[in-house]
Amino acid sequence: MISERKSLVWGQAAVVEHLEKLLVAAKAGELDDVVMAHRVFKSDGTFEDIVFGGTEEQREPALAKLSATDD
Repeated sequence: MISERKSLVWGQAAVVEHLEKLLVAAKAGELDDVVMAHRVFKSDGTFEDIVFGGTEEQREPALAKLSATDD
């Protein structure tokens, strides 16, 4: 997996816009070879890792890479 680190910090409106674009792309079949990994931090101090897209073989290393950032 080629890795280029890019961090984005968005407000709610930008997140909604981004998710709407992703939904359109997913429905059009444009995300078949794209894997996305997100860590969602909750107000209670917990977090949830979400990895989607691509194949199971592509998602597994993405989750492992995200999990490697755990403290």
